Amino acid sequence: MCGIVGFVNYKQNLIKYRQTLINMNSSLSKRGPDEEGYYLREHVALAHKRLIVIDPDGGKQPMARKRTSLGTAENRSQR
Repeated sequence: MCGIVGFVNYKQNLIKYRQTLINMNSSLSKRGPDEEGYYLREHVALAHKRLIVIDPDGGKQPMARKRTSLGTAENRSQR
């Protein structure tokens, strides 16, 4: 299992909500005890908890492009 939390607000700066994002992500601790990640920008706040089952290095999230302001978090299962 994994878990994703976050929020988007184009009317205010979300950087000041860092602790809120951390608290939201902490509530998912049972869904993903192995790893966590954060993507916090002016108008976007994303966090992810991960249970590592496959691809330990390739599945780190939220995924962000270093040269742009693009970030994403996803949850999918292999079938």
